[in-house]
Amino acid sequence: MSITFDDSWFLNASIWNTRHESSKSANEWIRMIKKHKYELGPRIGEESAYGKVYPFEPTVRLSTLPYYVLKRVEITDFYGKRNPHLLIRVIQEAIFGETFVDAPIPIVIAHRYNHRLKAYEMLMQSILTTTTEQKLHESESLLQYTYRHHPKRLSKVDMKLIHDTIVDFYKRTKYFHGDLHLNNIMVTFERANPTKIERVFVIDFGSAMPFLKTDWERIDRATHLHQFMPIISRAFKKLSNREDYEFANGETVWFKHGGAAFHNLKHHPFWEQLLKFSRKDAKTKVTRHDDH
Repeated sequence: MSITFDDSWFLNASIWNTRHESSKSANEWIRMIKKHKYELGPRIGEESAYGKVYPFEPTVRLSTLPYYVLKRVEITDFYGKRNPHLLIRVIQEAIFGETFVDAPIPIVIAHRYNHRLKAYEMLMQSILTTTTEQKLHESESLLQYTYRHHPKRLSKVDMKLIHDTIVDFYKRTKYFHGDLHLNNIMVTFERANPTKIERVFVIDFGSAMPFLKTDWERIDRATHLHQFMPIISRAFKKLSNREDYEFANGETVWFKHGGAAFHNLKHHPFWEQLLKFSRKDAKTKVTRHDDH
């Protein structure tokens, strides 16, 4: 199935003429899509509570062409009525993806509400980028990756990359994720070497919450994940609708809103390992600095 890019789409004008897209304008990008006959493929990955993801790729595969994915989220409840809370979450995810193009998140190329399907659609740059500048990768969720390699057996290089990606997400967006679990972090690796992570991406951030502006200076100075825990806790306590949430302690923050969102850094043994790594890495850096 092909996609018609009409006036119902919000095209991300900020990415044209950047390293992310080779086209010089949105019109030229659309002409490229038509010329190479990009079409939707069969659904990829597991279906989440609301969303489905499809590849949007040229019918003839060329290494010089960018690949995309279409995320489609049904904005309805069990009775078929539009769910405004879910719609706001998905629009926030789309706006994040078109605003923070240098953050470790999928870049949103275009997005729209599909009235016929009662669904919100986001066309995103595939994290499995296949251009002449990048090698062909495989991907899986961090949960799948930790199943293959127990958290305690992950290399320091892998832990460092995952750690720095989450910190980078916090610092660039000035938001905390709100639904951060191991299925909402994707890792890519070369097909020839599935034991070494190449890149890390944060996904599904429709439940993200802003840090307090009074903490932005602390966020800019923070370099390690464990330093964000009290900042997250303080931001949580200031939320006006705290009755919809449940707060645990400085290292574990639960969110309940519409029965969907949570942010729990001890929900899986991996988080405990990551926080230990964060503290140890911070001490190592201080020691090295003192040695100088």
